Amino acid sequence: MNANNLFRFCIRSFRAIPCTIRLRRCYSVQSKEMDLLQHLKTKIKFSGPITVSEYMRMVLTNPLSGYYMQKDVFGAKGDFITSPEISQMFGELLAIWCIHEWMAFGSPPEVKLIELGPGRGTLADDMLRTFSQLKKKGVSANFSLHLVEISPHMRKLQESKLLGVPLEMVQTPQIVNYDATSKQGRLHSETKTTKYGTPVTWYYDMRTVPKGFSFFIAHEFFDALPVHQFQVILNLCLGFLICS
Repeated sequence: MNANNLFRFCIRSFRAIPCTIRLRRCYSVQSKEMDLLQHLKTKIKFSGPITVSEYMRMVLTNPLSGYYMQKDVFGAKGDFITSPEISQMFGELLAIWCIHEWMAFGSPPEVKLIELGPGRGTLADDMLRTFSQLKKKGVSANFSLHLVEISPHMRKLQESKLLGVPLEMVQTPQIVNYDATSKQGRLHSETKTTKYGTPVTWYYDMRTVPKGFSFFIAHEFFDALPVHQFQVILNLCLGFLICS
């Protein structure tokens, strides 16, 4: 039984664990956050309890007030820092490892570097710079960069970093398939050329990334990936739902 079937089995067969959450305590009084709070409470009121996964997805990626959608969350003005923002050595070592593995697999001519949740683009930038330097030493790997990103603001930061252009000159990514009712949409996929001459393409959904010989990079990505939550009580597997 896979995870999705297990979850459906649990919520169909057993009552949800009582988990009354006072959502108003999770947010400040800023207007956008209060709008999201009201949206969550209204959704629960009319549609019933939501899963932990759905709650996480909404508070992190809601287009109007999701945590990652409208601001830079890294560094002194943000809430946390990651290894690539501290030292370029992290990306350089990953790049060297990729080259080692590429050689071990017979040095295929085309290589895709796919990063999930690329942050500011710092890690990808460090890796591409290393690839560029190694290419001058005779490494013939032909890399292309593929970034999976759903935040318009983070995508602008990535484009500024990787293309080497001022942030104010980067246009806001186009949103397609926008639904006015759910206020959801997808960022338009597009390809540009980095300052190292490497093609970079942005995607909203990992399933749309072309197949081929690839390296997947996901640094501190799974930390914020929406998940279902279960607890075993008296040999029963119960799924947590947010009720109010």
